[in-house]
Amino acid sequence: NWAALNGSSGTVRSLLEAGAEVDTRTDDDSTPLSLAAFMAHTDVVEMLIEAEAEVNPVNQHQSTPLDSTYAKWGLVIGVAKMMQLTVERERWEQDRITVRELLRENGGKHLKEL
Repeated sequence: NWAALNGSSGTVRSLLEAGAEVDTRTDDDSTPLSLAAFMAHTDVVEMLIEAEAEVNPVNQHQSTPLDSTYAKWGLVIGVAKMMQLTVERERWEQDRITVRELLRENGGKHLKEL
């Protein structure tokens, strides 16, 4: 999950190739896809979808990966600072639109649509 949150596509690829569970859950029931979508890591989202990750898991915050792409910048930057990650706002804004499209193309839905 850390690799997905961090956007470390090489590590995610290695873990998947080694047989790691694609839908492993964190303490709040977030999956790697949820975390990658939240941080708008397009390449990781693509990789997880190709690995047949569940596209509509619901976490304890009652959000799906698609829902998480609508998170407010303040929340995203707060998580990034807490986890010591670097996020560029302009790129994040652009990439989350791409992530939304990827999720929608692969059956991603908002919680209210499930």
